[in-house]
Amino acid sequence: RKIIDTAKILELLDDGIKKSLKQAQTENNDGMDLCLCRFEKMENENINVNFSGAKRPLFIYRDENNEIETIKPDRRSIGGKTKKRRTVDFTNQEFFIKNEDIIYLTTDGYIDQNNLERKRFGTKKFLEITKKIARKNLQKQKEILEKELNNWMKIEKQRDDITVMGIKNIRLM
Repeated sequence: RKIIDTAKILELLDDGIKKSLKQAQTENNDGMDLCLCRFEKMENENINVNFSGAKRPLFIYRDENNEIETIKPDRRSIGGKTKKRRTVDFTNQEFFIKNEDIIYLTTDGYIDQNNLERKRFGTKKFLEITKKIARKNLQKQKEILEKELNNWMKIEKQRDDITVMGIKNIRLM
């Protein structure tokens, strides 16, 4: 279909999930939260990012000032049943990153993972760790994030899927 508008893609995915799972006719309420990015190289070597989020934010580590910025998602999931009131439309958010910046995309599993005291790991703790390790290579970051999570969980079972993806040094044609 050659659709590159990230919000439109999420709308089509939402419709497709609802139709495939026959959510209008059944009790099926399955859905998902996700984020979607499109990258475009600019003439000045910066990268234009088009982002749409279905209840999942995007985190950007800005190397220039050693800070992490949160791009908030829309408060709407893909699939699932909605209340009688009108749902929020998915939106496009556009911003620029430099080649040294890092984009982090996550599922909610890491942040929502509880410890033995049933306390969740949390976004604040995740971002503090990420900021500390952002200047390390991505493999080392992975190792540190895994170690931090294992130390947090101890013998607690993993409660959900966990994915953390770091995107760095984007090379576009």
